[in-house]
Amino acid sequence: MTNTDGTRVAIVDDDPIFAEHISSLLRQHAGMNAVTASNGSQLFKRLDETDVECIVLDYELQGETGLSLGHAIRNKFENPPPIVMLTGAGSERTAAKAFRMGFADYVPKRNLHAEELVWAIKTAITSQREEIAAHSETERLRAQQRVDSLTGLASASFVTARLHELAANHNGEGFSLLAITMRQLDEYRIEFGHKIGEKIFRDFASRISNANLHGGYLGHLDAHKLVCVIEHVCDDMLLKEIERELRIAGTANIDVNGIVTSLAPAFGRAHFMLHGGTVEETISHALDAAQQDEATPQQIDDMPNAGARQPETHRPENDRRGDGAQDHQGEDRRGSQRRVEQRFRVLKRGKITVNGLHSTIDCLVRNISQSGVRIQVDGYFAPPVRFQLEIVGDGRRRWVEKRWQTGNDIGLQYVEEEA
Repeated sequence: MTNTDGTRVAIVDDDPIFAEHISSLLRQHAGMNAVTASNGSQLFKRLDETDVECIVLDYELQGETGLSLGHAIRNKFENPPPIVMLTGAGSERTAAKAFRMGFADYVPKRNLHAEELVWAIKTAITSQREEIAAHSETERLRAQQRVDSLTGLASASFVTARLHELAANHNGEGFSLLAITMRQLDEYRIEFGHKIGEKIFRDFASRISNANLHGGYLGHLDAHKLVCVIEHVCDDMLLKEIERELRIAGTANIDVNGIVTSLAPAFGRAHFMLHGGTVEETISHALDAAQQDEATPQQIDDMPNAGARQPETHRPENDRRGDGAQDHQGEDRRGSQRRVEQRFRVLKRGKITVNGLHSTIDCLVRNISQSGVRIQVDGYFAPPVRFQLEIVGDGRRRWVEKRWQTGNDIGLQYVEEEA
């Protein structure tokens, strides 16, 4: 028997007998360990529990395709394991689609040879390791640069080196810091994917770079934490004024996959020698203060000259995807008045009733408004256009229509009929 080589592979196939057959082949011919899943939900659970180096994905899964699941994998994870697709159809068109989506390889199920599958898996793993090594080298070189390539602001390595230089200069007056973090950025990265998260961050950095920094400059503390540095100054009033300018510049409504929502930064002030005797202590104090600021987003409402804020989310009247996941803003017949519908963030259990009202699917209700809701389902679910939704605790079911869907997030609008 072949000894295990420590490689762990995830097998996704809704046929448990075939999944076990593949697991046995990999164990016998290559010493690989396998974990199995029958659908996307189970796979994501396995990936949360176990590190795998490759995913072997069946093209035809019950209720979903390997291509759609592969897209979800690559959208959810910044560096997902390579994917090798298995299919019984052997279609060249399917293979082309798989390669265009970034799949590592494609192996037909028909007349499957263990050696061919093992070779595909090992080649995919080796290729990804080489890519990771190349990326690490790129990041090492990037760290030596003065400017971050994503935002165009001073790089973290440059900022850190400059702060240590200022701290070592006993003839100077030190420095002041304003740490800047983005509320809910991690949440958006999880919900909408790494690429969209990076775009949100890049756009945010661009907005605040136009603010009046009163002689200071912006840079990175790490990949997604920024800082405004004021050299040779320890003036809290000046730092507060810069903070006000940056709040106004950084707070904005953004459109993420058609959902318009507000994003506000958090800030933390710190002065060298007053809040820390070292660069690291000063930075830590500023980040701790920003964390406290994140707990009180209402602070921006009390700022002078900050201007009236937009509703948390809104959608023009001619966009009929109203769903309760965002506020709805429309015009009356004269076009002279605006109606703003408030959205409330909630976390409630819900039940979807479909299939002639005989099948029930659990869900989470995340946002609710007068006209609709935003729900999340576990796994990948393609609902009919119209079905019934019960919010547990409300005591009734309501008819809803699907207005949009992004992954397992679904926007629903209430319709007149009720159960």
